[in-house]
Amino acid sequence: MTTRYQPAILQQHADMLYERADGLAFSLALKSAFSTGLIFALAGVGFGYLVEISPWGCSITGALAGGFMGFALGREMGEQQVFRLRLEAQELLCRLMTEKNTADMLRIASRTDQGPAVQLDAATLKLLRPGRSMRSRMSRLGE
Repeated sequence: MTTRYQPAILQQHADMLYERADGLAFSLALKSAFSTGLIFALAGVGFGYLVEISPWGCSITGALAGGFMGFALGREMGEQQVFRLRLEAQELLCRLMTEKNTADMLRIASRTDQGPAVQLDAATLKLLRPGRSMRSRMSRLGE
């Protein structure tokens, strides 16, 4: 059984990446706020018993302080992950669009009797020769 190229699967994957990215920052911020608040609350109880003041007051203060710090840090980490997911989706969509445009150009070129649909000058053909790195091609474009 041979596997066939299916661009619809790539499109579905890009859509899924965007859906995953939509609520990620806020949910990660909440999880981080909860866990950090819990840790600070437990530390506040211990601190309250240690200095012989109200352990529950220290616990509430620790929970609030830890929750705010955790929310801010979690949101920042979430935004970074959201950016990575959206960047991955955009790279995937770019590859899909490149493939589609290339296929369209090949289809157009195969329909015409005059050869390729796009005529390239000698300098551009020289740049497109195999064996050259992208950096050397780009530096030559500036000349």
